[in-house]
Amino acid sequence: MDLPLVEAWELWWSGRQLTDHSLHGVSVIWLGRIGKLLSFVAGCTIILDLIGPERLVAWGDRMRDQDEDNSAVLGMTISSAGFALLTAALMRPISQSLEGLPLGVRVAVWVGFLLVLIVLASGFVLFIGPVIAGLGRLLSTRQAEQVMRAVAVPLFFLGFALDYLAS
Repeated sequence: MDLPLVEAWELWWSGRQLTDHSLHGVSVIWLGRIGKLLSFVAGCTIILDLIGPERLVAWGDRMRDQDEDNSAVLGMTISSAGFALLTAALMRPISQSLEGLPLGVRVAVWVGFLLVLIVLASGFVLFIGPVIAGLGRLLSTRQAEQVMRAVAVPLFFLGFALDYLAS
């Protein structure tokens, strides 16, 4: 049932669960998820502000200037962790969908997953340094800093309110 905002808060305040309701056509559960995401983004902006643009630029430059051996180790670590997580998360659904296939096809699917993770990790290692340094340079401007601070607090409160409504 679609509710106006005031009525939704009244129902929530009375102790009723709003999982079967929606606001302006959007499920309250999805509003709660959006609220969590908004709070996370606001928290990230606050953390970036605390770190400061100078430190971000220095860190990004250090990551970009690392020698290839460190990048390879980092890439393999990320690949290994990603492969372990992917295997744990998808083992049952994929193994069920691959049951009737020959062993060679199943092995090829798992090797394909590993190769995708290696490519993603390599891309991460190559681009994370310049991205962090660029973000630091962007945040070093006074206007960007003011906009970030002006947006972070309302995002946090809006996200908190949406998440609270879905609880």
